[in-house]
Parts: sequence; structure tokens; C-alpha cells
Amino acid sequence: MARNFDRLRDVVELLKRGYLKPYLESQGIRVERNRSFHCINPDHADRNASCGYFVASDGVELFHCFACGCAGTVLEAAHFLEGKPLSGAGFVSDTIRHLCETWSIEPPNVEFNEEQLYEMETYQAYAHAAMIIKHSKLSDSVSAKLLEYSWSTDVVASIGIGSVKSYDDYIGRMVSHYGHKLSFLQEVDLDQG
Repeated sequence: MARNFDRLRDVVELLKRGYLKPYLESQGIRVERNRSFHCINPDHADRNASCGYFVASDGVELFHCFACGCAGTVLEAAHFLEGKPLSGAGFVSDTIRHLCETWSIEPPNVEFNEEQLYEMETYQAYAHAAMIIKHSKLSDSVSAKLLEYSWSTDVVASIGIGSVKSYDDYIGRMVSHYGHKLSFLQEVDLDQG
């Protein structure tokens, strides 16, 4: 069973590196270097092409909307564009399987018990919280502190320093963008204001 979970982790990491751009293009979204495209978040009526594509220093491909703050990998893109689940049993049986079939990757054969599903959802929620913090505009107080430390934007980006506009914005994004229930966020201590 442990080998199956290792296979799942390996497949998820593979999908995050090299499949976002072709996925977006398969959905009719033109992705070009240094050009924005319309945000894929269905809750954002983007009129100004405010979403960009980039490859992080660890090789993970990401999209990021500079207007609404939505960000993610091919997994979140499939959630926004096709309604694929980001957590629970459907994450593997629907999202991962769909993306694997799209690119002829052998899908992992994994079944989860309740505890493992909860653990996987907790991991996803923390990853989404980190994504929100890292890809949000720095607050004035965080910017001032970083200026005081004389840290460059490269250092800030490489270690993932960030902030959120407000607690309500953060919670709203966790719930609406990534589909986490507020009660779950409370259980896993991701609702602290």
C-alpha cells in the first residue's frame, strides 16, 4: 500500500511539472511568455487579461491572477475549468485519473480510508493556504519589515514570504477558490484571524 501512495505522490509531482501549459491550451487558453490571459477562476469576471503563467524555481508550473489573487497548478486549473475536485476521494478517482488519461500517464491505483482522506485534505488545505499567502500582494506592514531587513524581492520569493490582504479575503479564497469548508479549516487550524 505504501508503494501506491508513493506512486500517487510521484504522479502528482509529475503533473505539476510540464502539464499546466498544455492543459490550458487544450481548454482554448493561449499561453505565451510575458503575455497575460483571462483569469480561469469562474468567480472572477476578468475583463483585462490579468492572469499569468510562470515556472517556479522548483519547476512547478503555476498560473496567477494579479487581480483576484487566484493561483494554482494544473490541479487547480482542472478544478476551475472542469469542476474537478481538489480533495477527498474524487481528487484521485476523478481529477488525477482524468489528467493521467489526458496525457497517457499510468494512474495510481490507490484506495483511501477515512483517516487517509482527512490527512490528504489537510495537506491540500495547507498547500492552498501557502499559495494564497505567497501569491498575494504584500501588506504594508510586511513590506515595511522586509525593507527594514533589506531583503531583496528574490530572497522574499525564494523563501516564500507573503501576507494576505485581510482575514476575510483569505477565508473567502480558501472557501470559494479552493472549495474548503469553513468547519474543516477550523478543525485543522487554518481559520486563525
